[in-house]
Amino acid sequence: MKKSILTLSVIALLAGACKKDSTPQSLIVGKWYEKKTVTSHHFTSSTMQDYTETGIGFTDADWMIFNSNGTFSVSADLETNGMTGTYSVSGNQLTLNKGTGTIKTLDAHTLIIDTQETDGNDILSSEKTFSR
Repeated sequence: MKKSILTLSVIALLAGACKKDSTPQSLIVGKWYEKKTVTSHHFTSSTMQDYTETGIGFTDADWMIFNSNGTFSVSADLETNGMTGTYSVSGNQLTLNKGTGTIKTLDAHTLIIDTQETDGNDILSSEKTFSR
């Protein structure tokens, strides 16, 4: 009896140890629906006032798909007017075509990406929230 309990314990321990870990590359694969975007504009080279705007009211037509082969597509309803390309994930860095972003949150249900672009000395920061 003790031997069978010990054997079952070892099998359970090995099964848990062999469980495949989810990586950012595997977690991001699938269809994501945009739920919110917060964009901040910081103007250093002009007299324009800094501002932040929040986009909400997205629908199921606002999506992004990450395929397991490293390609992605974006719905035509997002500000990109539809786009396809390649992506890669390294740690918390997401690279789409030639642009990069920082993955703030990535789990089975939520993806939050921060991006930052510069135009001269002006800075445009964006945080996009997606869900499955």
